[in-house]
Amino acid sequence: HVRVYPMTIQVDYSAALNDARNPPLPDGLVRWNEIAQHVTVWDHVVNFGGYLQPTPNLYPIGRSIAWLATLPHVDGYFAEGDWQSRGGEFASLRVWLIARLLWTPTADPRALVREYCDAYYGAAGPAIVRYIDRMHAALRASADVLAEQTPLGMSMYTYEFVRESERDFDAAAR
Repeated sequence: HVRVYPMTIQVDYSAALNDARNPPLPDGLVRWNEIAQHVTVWDHVVNFGGYLQPTPNLYPIGRSIAWLATLPHVDGYFAEGDWQSRGGEFASLRVWLIARLLWTPTADPRALVREYCDAYYGAAGPAIVRYIDRMHAALRASADVLAEQTPLGMSMYTYEFVRESERDFDAAAR
């Protein structure tokens, strides 16, 4: 009658929790599943070092939840997000995405992001999705680690990334 709460700290949130970039975590969660009947994963889904800066972890969150759903004793998921500020980067999108993925873990996170952006941003939705895709691609290309407190000096913030992102936001505003 013990519930185990493993927490995702000191991982690379640019990748799914079971990705090779996070080697000790999946092994630990699998072992907890072998000995505990009730496991609730406590996941960090925000950059605690900068609530407003780009945090390209939307698609990895989706892959993580899909994997966690395959573990037989994971019967809970707590996503610690932006609770200290008003309006962190895509906070409402993250909450909505996680809720939908917990309901249907095999859903395509990219399709869900598009659905949300089209409904929430209307005609600006495609430009916002382009930015979200660019943000994820820039992080992958940079090989930066997305930690729970990632500084502003990440190499993903190239001139090209910033310039193209401004174009997306200008298009969204129009």
